[in-house]
Amino acid sequence: MKLSEALDIIRGNTGTLSDISGKAINNLYTTKFIIQHLMIQLNDYARITKAIEDIYSTQLTTATPWIDAPPLALRSEAYRFAVILVNGRIFPMDIMGFNESYSYFPVRSVAGITSWMLPWGKAGAEKFYVFPLKSSAPVATTLTSGITAVVTTIPVAATAGMTYNDGRFTIGTEKICYASKDALNFLGCVRGVEGTTAVAHLTAAPVTENNLILFYRRMHTNLRIDSDDFIPKTLLATDLEVCEDHIQGVIKSICYNLLLKVDTTRAAEFKVDADGLYKEYAEGVRRGRSAIRNGTNMRPAFLFESGSPGYTNLL
Repeated sequence: MKLSEALDIIRGNTGTLSDISGKAINNLYTTKFIIQHLMIQLNDYARITKAIEDIYSTQLTTATPWIDAPPLALRSEAYRFAVILVNGRIFPMDIMGFNESYSYFPVRSVAGITSWMLPWGKAGAEKFYVFPLKSSAPVATTLTSGITAVVTTIPVAATAGMTYNDGRFTIGTEKICYASKDALNFLGCVRGVEGTTAVAHLTAAPVTENNLILFYRRMHTNLRIDSDDFIPKTLLATDLEVCEDHIQGVIKSICYNLLLKVDTTRAAEFKVDADGLYKEYAEGVRRGRSAIRNGTNMRPAFLFESGSPGYTNLL
């Protein structure tokens, strides 16, 4: 459901009612106030259900052991799996707690390939500490011609050393995902992924591989509006990151909380225990994941007895 649709439903349920038609005719609340309540409920939903999953990619260099964690990650149970890309090969990584990783190293590093990461707070932000330091830099190339913000085939000097399919790279501040590649182009690109914005880029702009990929659970994307209560069309077109089976429950909880402040009789129509409802949703999400695991050969990553990290060669 798009934000515009959700707002229409909330306004229709919570506006002042016409004495003749019984329908909502005026808003009791500013749009900003509604959005604030919507964000509270969306983040409660994400925190309790762990249902919003995403991919975060960044660049791991040889220069520093500290990298930024995803800004919206659920710190309690965020990280599920991580991989490091080396010359087009995908190596699994371990994400460990401090006591385990600091006491012993169950995986021996091979050829300077980073084996594990430790989530840790640093200077007021969440970071990852990686060990050992990477021995090679991310693959880098340049654009051979300028591109607009909408093109999906991106020409570069060379694509050698990057995964054949489903890789990610950064140009300026924009992160881009590609479906496949040939020797001189990235094909089927999705622009402005991971919360970045698609923009035009000039010839010779640096193109750098995002060689560290995290699979994680996160909070809902923040929905910001101006102080003058104006919502841009691009924000109204935003898809709410809650499955269709659950979004009606979220909206019902918002309507109940809003109306409870002004009209308890009307609020009773939407009465819901949001915490209990989201826990029910969480149980459904867990059952669904369990069914997926039982129905296929998916399994958690394991340590090779030799101590060597395994990889999938997609070249």
